Amino acid sequence: MLTTLPTWYARQSGEGSRTVVPRRVASLYKPSLGMAMTPEHIMLAGADYTSAPSPDDFLHETEDRGVFLTPDAACSGPVRHVREFLEVCLGSRRAPRYRWVTDLVDLDDLISYNWANTELELAKYRFLLTLALRDGPDWLEIFDTPAPSAFDNRDLGELAADLDETITYLGFSQGIIEIGRREAPSLTDWCELFSDLLAPVLNLVHDGVPRPQLDTADLRLMARHLSRSWQSSGIDTGLELARVPVTGA
Repeated sequence: MLTTLPTWYARQSGEGSRTVVPRRVASLYKPSLGMAMTPEHIMLAGADYTSAPSPDDFLHETEDRGVFLTPDAACSGPVRHVREFLEVCLGSRRAPRYRWVTDLVDLDDLISYNWANTELELAKYRFLLTLALRDGPDWLEIFDTPAPSAFDNRDLGELAADLDETITYLGFSQGIIEIGRREAPSLTDWCELFSDLLAPVLNLVHDGVPRPQLDTADLRLMARHLSRSWQSSGIDTGLELARVPVTGA
């Protein structure tokens, strides 16, 4: 939710990319993005994802998995600040002293926007896994290199099955799973699915926006972005609508 707050605020302001984002929102974005990386690693590693960890357990998972380290970058946040942030997010609940977020945005709308983006993100994972598992002309057409046979030392078929279980557990569209399991899904099928999943996201921003029509060029751009992200850090860390280019929308 915190990673989508700046985007949602900007889209609601009417100023778009010229929006002046409040300092508190801007300063929360980076640590929340870093925090979101750990559960993604846990999910990709096949560990339990249905229970909330304690702040200590979360920090241990982060350190043990080297989440804040990549071949060309490292998190600059001091451990004590990371721990303090986790205590606020995952520690015992207490009445908030300030309700500044509710003064900025409608919380129900923010949750809906975040939820729709999360469904879209999991669909993007499933799309890339399906292409890699098929290792056919669609993959070669997009990447010009052979598809990987494993990801982070995990079999792609096993990872796809876990992802399908996650999508079902969260109550997201079964269409994602159905297309992912087809023997030979076409890129057009995926374009239709992503157009359907983008519609509620866009409608939250502007009511009555017509359903977008993604084409294969949009799909290629999205897949290349995901592939670069996976190669550099092992995950796609964004839940931002702009990660899926939409022609004319």
